[in-house]
Amino acid sequence: MGYPARVTVRRAPYTPRDSERGRLSGTLSALLITDTNVFVSSGKEFLRVREGADIRRIVEEAGTALERGDYAAFGRVGDAAAQAIEADYAEMVTYGSKVCVPGSTIKGLLRSRLELCPSRNGSSYFCMQSNVPPLMRTPNPGTHGWRHARIWERAVSEDRGPACNPLRTQDYSLCKVCDIFGSPGVAGRVMPGNFCCGREACVPLTLPPKAMKVIAVRPGTRLEGRIGFSALSLDELGVLLVSMGLRRGSVEGAKILLGRYKYALRNMGVAHFKVIRAEFPARFASTLNELGLEGKCAEGTANVVCEGNGLTELINAAIDEALEKYPQLTWLQNFSEASVREAKGLAR
Repeated sequence: MGYPARVTVRRAPYTPRDSERGRLSGTLSALLITDTNVFVSSGKEFLRVREGADIRRIVEEAGTALERGDYAAFGRVGDAAAQAIEADYAEMVTYGSKVCVPGSTIKGLLRSRLELCPSRNGSSYFCMQSNVPPLMRTPNPGTHGWRHARIWERAVSEDRGPACNPLRTQDYSLCKVCDIFGSPGVAGRVMPGNFCCGREACVPLTLPPKAMKVIAVRPGTRLEGRIGFSALSLDELGVLLVSMGLRRGSVEGAKILLGRYKYALRNMGVAHFKVIRAEFPARFASTLNELGLEGKCAEGTANVVCEGNGLTELINAAIDEALEKYPQLTWLQNFSEASVREAKGLAR
């Protein structure tokens, strides 16, 4: 990689959150379609008692040791309990009868894809919120983050300086990704909801190399969700769509990586978005007309709904505006981290 390239981050005064003039607020109804198994951990693991272990006796001995104040004996009982119980399956996030990829995960995914878009001609519209020092050389295989570095090698070697942090610096000039997705002290204007499916879409897996047990969402599952947005200009809506992997002329995006094991295992972590419709409150009908979309979307008394050809024309117009204003995004338009993972043979 060599010495990190110093990159200038382009910043501008942040967009007032209550400014809707010439802008759009609404929701994108979308599907997250899994191309492989996908596992996003809830942090919970089921436990089970090993065959032949007398857990009742262990609990009774622990209680007796505590009553006597014999903490040495209690420690030995604890060791026995650790041998008697083992981790079983780790589960996905659940809400009632639904299994979900949380909205926070979706937001982090979209934001990170923009941040990892390489600079163009020594400048970038996106800072790096992670503030990880730029890499001077590619990590050796087997070391922390080596697959990530090989997939996003151009961006991780750039020195973009400090991330936007108006709460600390009192400087409310933001890069475009922070202006859209938020920064310390500034609320985001993109609010993804949870993407959910029924529990019947789940499958138990035992994964190499350490026989990790997980309950994942199987390939071909369609998780339904919505992404809300507020006061986005047309080009900013295009930035959001590009972050989802969408390209001009299609409502279906490129394959992306998400969840645990997305880099290491070939049968894990690949999915793509498909936008079904865009909905706007009726007050934005005139704005859509001014943007050249008059008659392309269905106007009701409460909402303006863009589907079918109208949705495709909206996507085309937004992405065209984004690519013209932020030419750096042209690289991301032609990129799929899932394809790079396969081409470089990074996953087992």
